[in-house]
Amino acid sequence: MARIAYDQSDIRVQQRLIDSFWLLLETLPFRKVTISRLVELASCNRASFYYHYQDTGDLLQKALEQELVDELGVISIMADSLAGSKEARCASLSSHPRLLLAFRQVQRELLSERLQFFFLRLWTVVLCSEGEELVRDARELIAFFVDGLLGALLLPSVQGDSGLGLSVRKMSASCVEELGSLYGLDGGEVAARLRMINRVWSSLN
Repeated sequence: MARIAYDQSDIRVQQRLIDSFWLLLETLPFRKVTISRLVELASCNRASFYYHYQDTGDLLQKALEQELVDELGVISIMADSLAGSKEARCASLSSHPRLLLAFRQVQRELLSERLQFFFLRLWTVVLCSEGEELVRDARELIAFFVDGLLGALLLPSVQGDSGLGLSVRKMSASCVEELGSLYGLDGGEVAARLRMINRVWSSLN
């Protein structure tokens, strides 16, 4: 069945659903965030929800991506990790409390799965110019990075301060170097591709 056409104002409904999702997550674990609660809080109907999202898992994916695709988000940290202006970004993740909220309220396995899906897609675009799949070593490196990111979120000593950004920056530098080397790219080229993709994806969110 073809999707019903919605006007431009429906973009605002999509954002209200994402904002409502984060509000509900402040008091509820993810498994208790229902479509009924979401549409009531967002002041829309179920048809609007299903126009934008398949289910609450799909909404979780889009909400996470909106936090990650940001001028001060994880992609920017990865792009800057080998650049000279590291200090300006080192505290950036501490300004994204929603990532910490997701860590507290979403099941660890599900959160890992969603983050890996995002980063696999990101690095496929960055590294595979001919549309090929990532090599196995690259996929394993990305899985290791996601585990490290979740581990950094777990440490109480880095939550709420610049330590989280510093931890992610250190992991990012290693990840970017290793992934680039697998495809014969230096850090500068990888960082440039990351910044370009981040600008494009940010404009779409």
